[in-house]
Amino acid sequence: MTNKQQVDFRKPVGKCCFHIGMPKTATKTLQMQLFANHSEVDFLGTYTGNKERFSQCRDAEIEELFTELLWANRDNPNFPRCGELYEKSVAPAFAAGLVPVWSWESLMEDRHEIQRKRAENLKAVFGDCKVIVGLRHPMRLTESLYLQLTKRDNIGRRACFRRGAFYLPIDKWLAKNWERPGRAPTAHLEYAETVEVFAEVFGKEAVGVFLFEQLVENPSEFVESICRFIGVDPQEGIRLSQGKRENDRWSQKQFDQLKRIKRSFFLSTVFRFANRNKRRQMLGIPRDGNQESPKARAEIPNRWQQQIIQKTAAGNRRLVERWNLPLDRYQYPL
Repeated sequence: MTNKQQVDFRKPVGKCCFHIGMPKTATKTLQMQLFANHSEVDFLGTYTGNKERFSQCRDAEIEELFTELLWANRDNPNFPRCGELYEKSVAPAFAAGLVPVWSWESLMEDRHEIQRKRAENLKAVFGDCKVIVGLRHPMRLTESLYLQLTKRDNIGRRACFRRGAFYLPIDKWLAKNWERPGRAPTAHLEYAETVEVFAEVFGKEAVGVFLFEQLVENPSEFVESICRFIGVDPQEGIRLSQGKRENDRWSQKQFDQLKRIKRSFFLSTVFRFANRNKRRQMLGIPRDGNQESPKARAEIPNRWQQQIIQKTAAGNRRLVERWNLPLDRYQYPL
């Protein structure tokens, strides 16, 4: 038995935990497999951004609490009401020996002044908390984000069902969206600044930073480290997460089919008036979500790679210095 295995996990001591992203760092897997099913976690749910189903929060009180703090009244929340909701719907978890966990990957998006306001609102109601951050190599993050948003704009919650197939090559997508404050990919590539915002509000030791590359390299160790950070049984977490993946990107075959639809006047016209299920059929995306191999790829041109390096290198160096992250091992720009 190793020293790590001999150390018992720390029991809950009254701190909630917020999982704030980033997108494309196994967030759905953590939400749906680990947080939602662990016997020592009171999973408060997540936010979907779907106006027809505003959230996947645990109940109406939790939805009201986070709506007040993060969205509807972010600039002037009703703190007395939020305190009532906290005492009613969150605090009882501690008496039951559970850790309340809430997850919304888009807390790492938006402008930094908005991120700070949201963090300060959470701190005012929840007090000292822990914050889980997932990071990914910025080049792979940008590619994966581009593919995710292209998929979303064709079959997801923001798809426009009066428009034909939506497709931009990745270089044109970057040119269109580069340096738009609070928007993709700018907000995502400013991950170091976002980590620092939450560390300034909650304290550096309260922020745990976990690398997607470590998940790929050793999934069990990755989940174990998150469980230990939260303060719940890591072995149960490993059992729950083993072999589970959510929200896979689409396959190269499906991505190529999108381009064919885009080039065809007839197919694009049919696609324009098709509902979500019909669009999925036209793209060859199965209902169960399982994707074919190989996965879709989008090669980032060299000039944009250099831009991404320039945008992230200084922040990466600060993360290495303050959080002792092995970013050089995974070839992050430094």
